[in-house]
Amino acid sequence: MNNDEMDEDLNNTANLMSNLSLDRNTQQHIHNLYHRLNQITREIGQINNLLSNARAEYASIMNRDPESFEEEEREQLFLANELERKYAQLEANKENLEKNKVDIQKQLLKIKDDELSKSMSNLSINHKKDRGSGGSSSSSSTRF
Repeated sequence: MNNDEMDEDLNNTANLMSNLSLDRNTQQHIHNLYHRLNQITREIGQINNLLSNARAEYASIMNRDPESFEEEEREQLFLANELERKYAQLEANKENLEKNKVDIQKQLLKIKDDELSKSMSNLSINHKKDRGSGGSSSSSSTRF
């Protein structure tokens, strides 16, 4: 999903939320969560690009002749180790972002479940009010 699609999705979600009977704080909280979710998705995409570039650079370094470096093999290994360290840090950042993404998705599901539960409770209360006291509406003085 590109940035425009994510922004459109965020706006659609905000519009849908405004149609719900959510309080303003809940609407803002949901909006903020979706906004952060989209940011995280973009950041993960950027990290994936950096990881791809790091893999390509690592392969390039390892495929070069060690004699093409100033200090030959030592410099080649140093550069390779630096890239491995950078790659590991990017992977750790990506993993952390993915955990944050899952946490946000769980929060959104909880809000959805809470709101659904409230709606069902309100429907149940309204249904009981519509039925009245629950007594029989037929006459009790039936003659045979």
